[in-house]
Amino acid sequence: MKSERAEMKKLSTVIIVVSLLLLTGCTPLRQVAIDTSIENVKNAETVREISLNCISVWPIQSGLIKGALGNRINEIPNESVQAIKELDRIAALPEQTDYELGLFIGLKVRLLGSVVQITLEKYTPSVAEILPTAFLLQ
Repeated sequence: MKSERAEMKKLSTVIIVVSLLLLTGCTPLRQVAIDTSIENVKNAETVREISLNCISVWPIQSGLIKGALGNRINEIPNESVQAIKELDRIAALPEQTDYELGLFIGLKVRLLGSVVQITLEKYTPSVAEILPTAFLLQ
């Protein structure tokens, strides 16, 4: 009987300790989740603002790219040409959804990365060869 009481007492203690840990452990966890979600909302607001700013100047940038490249636009990867067409399409919309704003920024980042890579490969091939190695060393 004593061992049964002792076991029940131990089990009750374990249940109380686990309950306290869960209750106190969840509060900070919930706060972290709330803080993270608040930060996500702020990030989304920032992306919206950046995207709208970029869209407002895209027509002049697109014209500059197309004017500078002329017929040589075929020398850039097809993926970049398609990105330019999609950027033109999104910028021409009277209003963009959040998805389109995010897509615009994503395409612009991809296009700029491609342009930088092509420029380096064409005008400074030695730098283009060294860069991947430099990033591996970090």
